[in-house]
Amino acid sequence: MTKTSLLRKLIPGSFAAAVIAIIAAAPAQAAGGPKALKLTTSGANTSGSIFTLDHPALNGKSKLNLIAIHNFQGNYNNHAFGFQYNSTLGRWQIQNEDNASIALNETFNILLAPGAKRMPVNPLTVGEGNIAYFPTIAKNKPHNLLLANHLISIGNGFEGVRLTDPFSTFYWAGNGNWSIYTDNNADMKAVAFNIADVTTLKVAGTPVSFLVTSNAGNVASNQVAINNPLTTGKPNAVVFARHLYSNEASPTYMTKEVGVWYNGVTWKIYTEDQSAMPINEAFVVTVIPTAAP
Repeated sequence: MTKTSLLRKLIPGSFAAAVIAIIAAAPAQAAGGPKALKLTTSGANTSGSIFTLDHPALNGKSKLNLIAIHNFQGNYNNHAFGFQYNSTLGRWQIQNEDNASIALNETFNILLAPGAKRMPVNPLTVGEGNIAYFPTIAKNKPHNLLLANHLISIGNGFEGVRLTDPFSTFYWAGNGNWSIYTDNNADMKAVAFNIADVTTLKVAGTPVSFLVTSNAGNVASNQVAINNPLTTGKPNAVVFARHLYSNEASPTYMTKEVGVWYNGVTWKIYTEDQSAMPINEAFVVTVIPTAAP
């Protein structure tokens, strides 16, 4: 993958050291089976760009490493969003990173994946200006499947750096490392990501993660149909997706935010800006059969 090297805008040294120390102190996600939630915005839990999550599986648990995606209910959310922990409330929050308002009555799918990790971006992980490598994530395993979300803040009075740019995962064969990069070539300036290796994730013994590649047969307008037994005819499924840059499947950047929705037949991945879904784009998909109560 050829990328344009940009001047790095890294976090100042002393600030970076504090960030890395705080993040390193947080353990990986608790072991056990995956759990998925469907949480919906309302006038009671959403104000402007911030959606405050309220669920017993999340409340007061600042060390969780959560994955999420917008589940379309009628309003697009064409904005990058990240997680932050409000230590005063003891609640996790989703925030549009450009401060745009989040519509009411919209759903976000939340995944608690065993083994998910909180990974810092720092001078040791940044490669070219827009890419960060994570050597401890699936090293030398090019066919693994990763989901990721940006982490704005972890509470404790710490406010992170915003990442308003779309991003994807990529395996760099040259060094055997998985990475996250900004699709629009903006400098990588994020403080941290939650990263979940969902390759072997199972529910009741059934693998629940796979690749979907857009093609002429499954794309219509701004959507790609997932077309899998886990999603077809399964309105109660909880679906997650993240774009994967792949030399074989998707040798282009995906400069669009995406969400998921159920069209009455199957689940689809769609572009939040309503632009045409490109052909030959690969997506990592994880499907949990039902949401936890």
